[in-house]
Amino acid sequence: MYSRYGPDCVREFAGMFGLAIWDDVDQSCFVARGALGIKPLYYFEKNGQLIFASEVRALLRSNLMPPKLCGEAVNGYLLFGAVPEPLTLIEGVSALPAGHYMIWRNGEIRITEFWDLHFGDDSIPEKETVHIVREALKDSIARHLVSDVPVGVFLSGGVDSTTVVALATRMMKTPLRTFCISFDDPKSNEGGIAARTAKHFGTRHVDWRLDSATAKSLLPAFLEKSDQPSIDGFNTFCVSKLAHDHDLKVVLSGLGGDELFGGYRSFQIVPFMVRASRLLDPIKAGVGHLLQQRFTSARTNRLGHFLTDVPITSAAYWAMRGIFTPDEVAKLLPRFGCESGGGKSQLLMFVPPQPTLEDEVSYLEVARYMRNQLLRDSDVMSMAWSLELRVPFVDVKLIGALQKADAAVGGPGNSPMGARATETRLCFSIQGMAHRRMAGNFPAHQNAKSDCAKELVPVLVSVRP
Repeated sequence: MYSRYGPDCVREFAGMFGLAIWDDVDQSCFVARGALGIKPLYYFEKNGQLIFASEVRALLRSNLMPPKLCGEAVNGYLLFGAVPEPLTLIEGVSALPAGHYMIWRNGEIRITEFWDLHFGDDSIPEKETVHIVREALKDSIARHLVSDVPVGVFLSGGVDSTTVVALATRMMKTPLRTFCISFDDPKSNEGGIAARTAKHFGTRHVDWRLDSATAKSLLPAFLEKSDQPSIDGFNTFCVSKLAHDHDLKVVLSGLGGDELFGGYRSFQIVPFMVRASRLLDPIKAGVGHLLQQRFTSARTNRLGHFLTDVPITSAAYWAMRGIFTPDEVAKLLPRFGCESGGGKSQLLMFVPPQPTLEDEVSYLEVARYMRNQLLRDSDVMSMAWSLELRVPFVDVKLIGALQKADAAVGGPGNSPMGARATETRLCFSIQGMAHRRMAGNFPAHQNAKSDCAKELVPVLVSVRP
């Protein structure tokens, strides 16, 4: 493909990839990362040398760069709970952005974007949209099932993994294998619903009832496998271990469905915040400053910061998804040996123009939360157990179909939520099988954290200055 199309070969690929090709004729190195960033790719360039790897720690072991913390990356981690690409925790080491390729020649680097997410605004009849989404999903799952070894599915009680199981079982000649983590806490336990779903579709289902003591015993291995710090990832580590222990090498996940089909509360709350802030323009700054008083909660503090900022989607999204406020981060940075940035921490997120506010939220969920946290954690934690994790919702062809059909589903200004209804129909209207996710709680992890805070310190500071 490269010999035929050159760098444009990446436009012909469908799937997850991070690759490098040495062009002996051109005396250049071609490095590319998939459109949606399923696979990570990091690089370091200095004094005419280029090194790259799929993990930051692999680059550190080259001893070509000092293990110095990147202040801007620490800033991003404290704001969001994950280091935003193209930054990494190590100064001088960069992530090749998703949907980009890089050409290194004679010690110089040129980076080019070849793909980005943009939802369409063409009007398509809803019936046709349902057909488009159904066929695109079936095609994606069929391609992701291609394997010379058995393929399993991570099954929760949610719509996304249920959809994968519903469609995959129709394509399999042998019973599908499904895996689930369950808990004693009924508020967070989806094991019962997953078991009923598995029984309905006739899968070979395995459920692991995980308690806090077992979770605590797994934390040292989890921390050892962590490449960059994250506030997530332990759930994928545990369910990947479960699949590995049952001799699976390839699994499918429902990751990406919430981001594309409006499954998060952010799709309702963020647009409301933006519209309300614009209406409150004459008084919002005063209200915002009041909410930022020290006696308020962290979430209220972020809301106050948003009201004093420009009323745009990215600012509202951070107010809902964020961890610390920029002022708090500025105070925390010196503790990590980083400059405080003159007393203010920058909150920068670019969102290309999209047809609706809801589409802008979808872009942020894909480009921020999913790419910087979910995909990165899922890749590292599944590979820790020699498991290939495939994500049929995070598929260029599927998203291409959604980009064309999205604006028609559910009517103007409500496209992702309408698409969510379309996806639910693809579960074949199984009453009581799939339900709204339980806020992503992982109680065994929470209990374990309270029992062993000292063991979790490396998650917050994996590299000391």
